[in-house]
Amino acid sequence: MLRLFKRIKDTKIDRPSILIYVDMEGVCGVTKWSEVTPGTREYFAFQGQMTDEVNAAIEGAFAGGAGRVLINDLHWYYNNLLWHCLDQRAEIRRGANLVLDVLEQDKQEKIDALFLIGFHAMARTENAILPHTWALPDHLDALSVNHQKIGEIGMIAYAGAARHAPMILVTGDEACFEEVDPVAPDSEKVCVKKLKGGKAVCFNANKKIKEIKKAAKYAVKNLIKRKQAITAPKISAPFEFMLEFPSREMATQAQHISYPVVQKGNQIIFLTDSYRKGLDLFFDSVALTF
Repeated sequence: MLRLFKRIKDTKIDRPSILIYVDMEGVCGVTKWSEVTPGTREYFAFQGQMTDEVNAAIEGAFAGGAGRVLINDLHWYYNNLLWHCLDQRAEIRRGANLVLDVLEQDKQEKIDALFLIGFHAMARTENAILPHTWALPDHLDALSVNHQKIGEIGMIAYAGAARHAPMILVTGDEACFEEVDPVAPDSEKVCVKKLKGGKAVCFNANKKIKEIKKAAKYAVKNLIKRKQAITAPKISAPFEFMLEFPSREMATQAQHISYPVVQKGNQIIFLTDSYRKGLDLFFDSVALTF
């Protein structure tokens, strides 16, 4: 099952550890794929904006009372942030499948909450800027877990919930919040751009940096004081994963994983008793379509 539950109200957390997931399609000013593709001239320009937004979140988190901040760079090859420009108080994590990082943390190492910086809407979301569910937009049309469609935001929200770490701040384009609201309705949100009349409207980058910093500070302060009960998704087995591809041929490619899979046209379906295992199978399936 996938459903919402209320975290315990008024339980205090002293100097929480914040794990920041960072993507690039939802960074302020980004509107084209070439701007997030490593090696292009536009990409190099937006690495700076991506790093500035993360630094704002780091600064706000520590100002709000965080004791530790960890950074996961999720985009492309996981090495997009300008390391030498990052706030030195934060720790950077590297490696593949960083979506799963919160699940793979040593159980003695606490993660109290999640920030998502620079995120985007899932595939097929209307009025979205660079929407996609995972990897490239032409490799996957939809992912559903127990009949609920999710994108990268949902994947991370449920992974965090498995460690009792709610998502408390999300920044990105306006359309991405359609996915945020069902899994983290109490989170702070900073909209950095939107699609209007078929054209991208990007807000002032400096203004949004200040908003991110302010929202991060408030989110951590609220986490510590627990002025409100914080809502987070609750997940329980079994998990039915349904992957929908652009074509039947791609679904046929994707089903060749070492696990029982049912193919229905351009969809594949598998059942597992572990969300962690389900995500591993999901990543393996999509990789076979490249």
